[in-house]
Amino acid sequence: MMGLASYLVWLEGGFEHQAVPLGVYGLQLLLNILWTPLFFGAHRLDLATADIIGMWVSIVATITLFRPVIGDLALILLVPYLAWVTYATALTMWIWRHNPTSGRGAVKARTKAA
Repeated sequence: MMGLASYLVWLEGGFEHQAVPLGVYGLQLLLNILWTPLFFGAHRLDLATADIIGMWVSIVATITLFRPVIGDLALILLVPYLAWVTYATALTMWIWRHNPTSGRGAVKARTKAA
């Protein structure tokens, strides 16, 4: 649905006329790509939380910028994604808050007592 929304915006003049909406869309895609290695790979819950909050804001901005171009179809296509990221943001923040971290925000490895 995200791809369809961006394609419909692109059809209305391509990057030449829709650079800002498509650029913000690209930003939220980049933040989306970065979240997984931050959260699962590096175990940097602090950075993953900051990333997903930025992603949420950029999705709202994308919807706001797409709506004048493709109308309410932007809402229909992107609000489910926003709802999912809202849930994922809350979950990420909960996990960060309820897990011990080292000085830089990485989750500490739990060791068994001998």
